[in-house]
Amino acid sequence: MKPLTKVTIQTLRKMMSASQQPSKKTFGLTKRELEIVGTIVGGYSNKDIAKTFTISEDTVKHHLTNIYDKLGVYNRVELVLFAINRGLCPLTPTAALSS
Repeated sequence: MKPLTKVTIQTLRKMMSASQQPSKKTFGLTKRELEIVGTIVGGYSNKDIAKTFTISEDTVKHHLTNIYDKLGVYNRVELVLFAINRGLCPLTPTAALSS
């Protein structure tokens, strides 16, 4: 059997790191879901979020359902408390939108 080359080892390391569990800091949320959380913390309504990201209000609701399920929260207040207590998002709404 051939020995592993340096390139093969690097490729395997990249594949392993890509397949590892999501970072605990994001709690498995996607980038868009994190953006939505940031706007919720900022006090945005579903309508405002939809306009900000050029998506429908139904899509915002769908994202919120996924976020609630992933974080084990049941409403916006619990989501905001969770996000602030866990450092999940910046405390300013514009910071979530600038990335």
